Amino acid sequence: MRWRVEAAVLLIAGSLAGCAFSLDDGAPRAGATPIEVWAAKGCTIFDGAPVEGPGRAVQLPEGATIWVFAGATEGGRTDGVVVEQKFKGNAEQIPCMVTAQALRPALPATNSNADFATPLDVVAAGAEVFSFFEAWRHDATQPFGVRVIGRGVARWDTKLRQFRRLGLLWTSDRPNYGTGAWFDGERVYAYGCANSGPLQRDCYAARAPVHAIGNPAAWEYAVGVDSFSANADAAVPILVGVGDVSVRKGGDGRMTVSYVPVLGDRVMVRTALGPTGPFSGAHEWFRCELGPGEFCVGGVRQVGLDVGAGAVATYVRASFEPMAQGRAQPRLVMFGLPAGLP
Repeated sequence: MRWRVEAAVLLIAGSLAGCAFSLDDGAPRAGATPIEVWAAKGCTIFDGAPVEGPGRAVQLPEGATIWVFAGATEGGRTDGVVVEQKFKGNAEQIPCMVTAQALRPALPATNSNADFATPLDVVAAGAEVFSFFEAWRHDATQPFGVRVIGRGVARWDTKLRQFRRLGLLWTSDRPNYGTGAWFDGERVYAYGCANSGPLQRDCYAARAPVHAIGNPAAWEYAVGVDSFSANADAAVPILVGVGDVSVRKGGDGRMTVSYVPVLGDRVMVRTALGPTGPFSGAHEWFRCELGPGEFCVGGVRQVGLDVGAGAVATYVRASFEPMAQGRAQPRLVMFGLPAGLP
């Protein structure tokens, strides 16, 4: 199922959700700490668990960390996967080479077995945590047997320990809003991209007050730097010629946008003065470690796991050809941001 969904995303959106990459080729030194070991080579996240895609980590208000992935749950449904970790904090608790705990569906099942949803980005907004999602329908008339029917948002339910859908916000012909997300203290920003030419993506921004996040009428759309309109049709790209973006604010105060050019082999990064720019020029963050016929998916910054000057990211490898078992399992790596990045 995952291959069909991701292939359909490529067909519909022109690219998958990101990129694959690796760390330094040098071996860790003798007596290295666990952090130094994974920083030297990267690591597989929740090895063997039915999780797919690069995943997003977010800290809940009570302090626990959850990881949200695309993937199949009991019965083969593809409504995403939540992996809940009981630890708090970051550096010494990187979830490398460990068994997944409290694995459950990310999004409640719909009443129809023909429909399912896959999580997009996850954002903590004060006392609330939200996951944007992409809604799908099985459709035998489509090349890969599935089609996107829209995108929406779901709220974390502290009792159910999963996300409850608030509803759809955008139709499938809009940019894929929710593939990136950020909270500025009052409003949630959703970033989405759309094809603008062969192997080229342009990205847009929308925002809504956190208390009205599930109301389509509350959203407004960037028409320039710090300029918005309630008319979704008036939206203009804030980034041109990029790929699906991960937007984060690091501990150093810089807002970063990381992405992979469509079907690319490296992760690029830019900084921004604000959530809609202006943006710096693109800098290569790192190249992906790929096998024959593979391309990158992910490049998602996990700022809650950053260690000092090391910026943590997750990725998977992808291919249009069959892949060896475990090859597409999500991986976690750490690199310093480029020295020349503003």
